[in-house]
Amino acid sequence: MGKTNRSKFLILLLVVCLAGFGLLGAEAWRIISERRGGALWHEQELAYISEGTPAPDVHVAEEPVDASVTPEPEEFEDMEPIVFTEIENFLLATSSPFSASTSAPATTAGETPAVVAVPSFPSGMEATPAPGLSADERAPEEAAAAVSSAPSDTPAPEVQMVGRSITSDIRYTMDFAQLSMLNEDVRGWLIAEDTILNYPVVQGEDNEYYLTHLFSGKQNKTGAVFMDCGNSRYFTDICTWLYAHNRQDDTMFAVIPEYADQAFFDEHPNMYLLTPYGDYLVQLFACIRGNITEAEKWHIKSFDGKAEFEAYVRSIRSQSRVASDTEVLWGDQLLAMSTCTNQVHEERYVLFGVLRPILYEDEEGMSVTRLELEKRGSYTKTVDIPGYGEAIYYAQNDPTWANMLYETRKTNAHRKFGTSGSGPTALAIAIANLTDDEQLSRLLVCPSSEYGFSLCTCSVNQYFCNRTHVQLRISGLEDLKQYLPVVLANFATGNNLWGVQSRSSASGTKADFFPYVANACNLDCRYSRDFTEMISALQNGAVVIAGTAGSSAPFTGGGHYVTILSMDQEYLYIIDPYLKEDYHATDRRHVLEVLEPGAVRVKWQDADRLRLNGFYILYQRAGYVPPES
Repeated sequence: MGKTNRSKFLILLLVVCLAGFGLLGAEAWRIISERRGGALWHEQELAYISEGTPAPDVHVAEEPVDASVTPEPEEFEDMEPIVFTEIENFLLATSSPFSASTSAPATTAGETPAVVAVPSFPSGMEATPAPGLSADERAPEEAAAAVSSAPSDTPAPEVQMVGRSITSDIRYTMDFAQLSMLNEDVRGWLIAEDTILNYPVVQGEDNEYYLTHLFSGKQNKTGAVFMDCGNSRYFTDICTWLYAHNRQDDTMFAVIPEYADQAFFDEHPNMYLLTPYGDYLVQLFACIRGNITEAEKWHIKSFDGKAEFEAYVRSIRSQSRVASDTEVLWGDQLLAMSTCTNQVHEERYVLFGVLRPILYEDEEGMSVTRLELEKRGSYTKTVDIPGYGEAIYYAQNDPTWANMLYETRKTNAHRKFGTSGSGPTALAIAIANLTDDEQLSRLLVCPSSEYGFSLCTCSVNQYFCNRTHVQLRISGLEDLKQYLPVVLANFATGNNLWGVQSRSSASGTKADFFPYVANACNLDCRYSRDFTEMISALQNGAVVIAGTAGSSAPFTGGGHYVTILSMDQEYLYIIDPYLKEDYHATDRRHVLEVLEPGAVRVKWQDADRLRLNGFYILYQRAGYVPPES
């Protein structure tokens, strides 16, 4: 071999060796990273690592709401702005331009007030369309007969709950029938108030599967909260064991080690365990740090009698890092929750509690999904608009739903409502401020899904995360009022009787679903590019949704929807669905005056700088008489 060829061979050999070391290093780092997530037993961790890299989770992680983020441009009928000319002359020429009136804009006989032809509202308020037929293709009597209903629940077996019961006026509810359709392994739901612990409890055929699978069964290194495979599924054992990872992203059982701190333990002395057969208050009494080489001293599921049980409880209390006066007596059922320390490989934190069957004083309850949403806080409020009064305000970037996915069924995108939901939110503001309770409640019969309008903690509809999260079903007027922007987003993504899909695959939301929603609420809706018609409608009690577009548009520097509520001789008064403290980043000509976050006014001479490109005018139908209060 020549000297040149030998050199080339050595260089090639060196490159191959370096590549091999790189691959080995990457695999070693992957194993180390996965092991840092925490597992329960040494053998289980080895099995967990040997299964390879799991598929990524579809769940969208919660992120703080950032009002400085530029929203996604919204679509509108025409992207060319309306050019306003001689606005002041128009105002001067209009006779009594600011007279107070609540009558609807005049229409001639036979005139359709909306540009889009909207089918009549379904004849049976409780009816949903039969498969393959649209609402307007069915006879009224046929529609009334085709009432959609969810599959009937299989009656739960009678399970005798043991232990000393307590009464409670706090009640959380869970649709276990829905959970069981997602996964038959679901056994309950565990909640620790004011913490991140709010998860389903599953039980596998072994104690390894749910180390690497979500409760839905999807492979993912996050795992699930799961019951020991040897425990009774009915929580009737003297001691039931639950396991989960101590995740560094603060999920699963990451909160358990905090109970080793006395102050934290005292602030969170109880948990709730919901089951299909009855609910328990979990009164905590000890938190230990045990080594798996001595697991026979603390990892016990059954006892031969009272003396052995009491000796075990004394032993656990003696090892506990916290003190508690919770009484534990023979005949009580225990719940033990175990997770890794993430510090010493063989050590586990174990939190112990006593299960107390709950006797409820009130049948009313709160779903765990609603609990999670309400923990996020809300920007919903009333704003005082001159010439209008108190108006209901919703924000698309509200922390309750800002990070929810806002997508149709057939999409691979992961866009969020907070940056692309101005269309549904502007419509929600208009609808909320125009309708009475009877009109608004008509929306409840509009969804095409048998589950009605539903959402979860990370999606505005049932098309995403319904395999990993429990849906919150919008079941009444108060739900509609509380979640109206995302209910309308649910509508816009296709869950409606008319098959209208307005969520754009490109950007934002098209406005073609506005007239359908208005019609469902017994309102009229017309589209116009005529500025004078819009002003006349405002004078007569209408609410206007306006589109803005272009890089010089002052609200977001792009396509956006806003709601116009009133006017006077000097200003237009506008509600912006994207809540901001100020507009210095987008309002380059300083035309927007902030009345309070969410509400602005604009002088007439600056109206053309808003880059308005069209108006949806919503108003009460002529002759509508609201019900007596």
